[in-house]
Parts: sequence; structure tokens; C-alpha cells
Amino acid sequence: VLSYDMQHQMIPLFSVPLIKMNIGEMDQVSRAWIRGLDYPSQRTGTDHSDDDLPMMNRGMKILEKPQMKDLRYKIQNALNYFVDDVLGIVQNFQITTSWVNKTSKSEYIDKHSHPNSIISGVYYVDTTRKCAPIIFSKPHMYPNITFQNIQLAYSGENKNQYNTDYYGVNPIPGDLLMFPSWLEHEVLEQGAEHERISLAFNSYPKGDIGEGTKQLRIL
Repeated sequence: VLSYDMQHQMIPLFSVPLIKMNIGEMDQVSRAWIRGLDYPSQRTGTDHSDDDLPMMNRGMKILEKPQMKDLRYKIQNALNYFVDDVLGIVQNFQITTSWVNKTSKSEYIDKHSHPNSIISGVYYVDTTRKCAPIIFSKPHMYPNITFQNIQLAYSGENKNQYNTDYYGVNPIPGDLLMFPSWLEHEVLEQGAEHERISLAFNSYPKGDIGEGTKQLRIL
């Protein structure tokens, strides 16, 4: 049996960025306000201040509420760090929509992505390690080794970023995840009795984008 002691460097080309940081838990008053929202079946949390809007548009500006001022400031700072320092994007990003999901026992969130957004995020208001994780899936046409029409078998002892089809995160209160909005994700069926409360948001650049014939200005 030949044995090779090969020094090598793995270069993860064209990686999909998923950032995880803890920006601190909400204060008790703000958390109580979030928990006290009305959560209609299969709908986001609402304080009924926007009941004049179509049903699908209600509860979509939760971070603009006075009770969320401190949290919005923290999330915006984290978003700026992700955009500027990590990704090196010149444009400034603004939070466009934000909403609260509550997942009780036996409930789940279907696999989805976020249209009309570039960077999305989830802040965890209340959760435990026993709560259902958030699962990020590799898109169908995004190959790292092969396209999905070829199904190779991989060793279970060597699962890594080059051969996995999904990635799960079990967050704790105060955790913030941010990722490209096209990245599909879901929440598996909640087995724990503890209610899982998360605040999601979308963001988009503002100001001047591109140059020459590619110029675009978003106010």
C-alpha cells in the first residue's frame, strides 16, 4: 500500500457567505412586546396597527416600531459590517422589510428564498438548542462537484463544504444569521414544547450602483 504525505491547500472557490454572530439578547420589555403580538395561523406577528393593509402586507415593518429601535440599530450595524468589512461591497444597504415568526410544537416553515432582496437575515428572539434548526440547502443548479443529475456517494466520515447538500444551524437567543436572499432555507418540524421566535428581514442597496451604462440610482 502506497502512502503519500502530501501537503496541499484547499481553495473554496466561489463560496456562498453565511455569517453568524451574536448581537445580544433583547431586553425584557421588548421581548415581552414581541411575545405579546397576535400570531394568526400561518401569518407573521402583528400589533394590528396596519390592519388597513392587505393581509399579506401586515406585520412587514416590525423593525420600524418604536419598541424595536435598539434592535434595529444593532442589526443595521451588523449588516453594515457584513456588507462593508466582510463582503467589500461599496453600496450602503437598508433594511426594507422585517417580520416575526413564531413556531410552536409540530409547526414548521417550508423551504423558501426571499425575492426582491439581496441580503436577508434572521435574529433569534427566543429559542433553545432543542428547538428545530434552520436548514440551508444547496440550490439545484449550484454544483460544487457535480450537478444534481449525477448522485455520487460520499463517506459519512468526511462531510464537508465540498460535498454536502445542506447545512443546519441551531441558534441561541441573540444570534443573528445573514446570507444571500436567493439561498433556500427552511425550519424543520418543531419537536420541542418551547416556542421558537425569530425576526427576519430583507435588505437592498441604496444610492448609486454601477457605472457607465450599468448605472442605477435607488433612493
